[in-house]
Amino acid sequence: MTVNVPVGANFQISARPINFANLPFDPTSVTVGQELMVHGQYTLTADQPTVVDANAIYLRAQTMQGGLSSLINVGSDGMSGAFWLGTCSTLLQNAPVVVLTNSQTTFVNVFGLAEISPQATLLVRGLPFFVNGAAVIRDIPVPAGTVVMVARQVHQIQ
Repeated sequence: MTVNVPVGANFQISARPINFANLPFDPTSVTVGQELMVHGQYTLTADQPTVVDANAIYLRAQTMQGGLSSLINVGSDGMSGAFWLGTCSTLLQNAPVVVLTNSQTTFVNVFGLAEISPQATLLVRGLPFFVNGAAVIRDIPVPAGTVVMVARQVHQIQ
């Protein structure tokens, strides 16, 4: 499917309360591997794939699977902070993802960031944002070209 994104297309986040880091979602924060919903005018032709002239694009919450590469920061509450997730996703070309958590993040089978086992498989549910340029997000330095997952849930598989 080909998606034409005109200037002025509306970019929205489908699960806004999850975006506790207040990251922007716009054309620069879209990358391969994100689950997007596209609204617009669809055109079907016999000689080419479906073409969509988008008027709205929504970033959806999704789950990424991987393992703990390293902790970046653990807050005093044990829940807030960040870590590098080594993903199993070939869509992301096995590039690591920065996972941000806060006191509202739910942890399953583990009691917070410091308790995550480096050998365990993790399922992280949240909103993935592509950070095009280097940035500091919630006091965490993020290199250019990194996917940042704002996590609603971190599930450690036993």
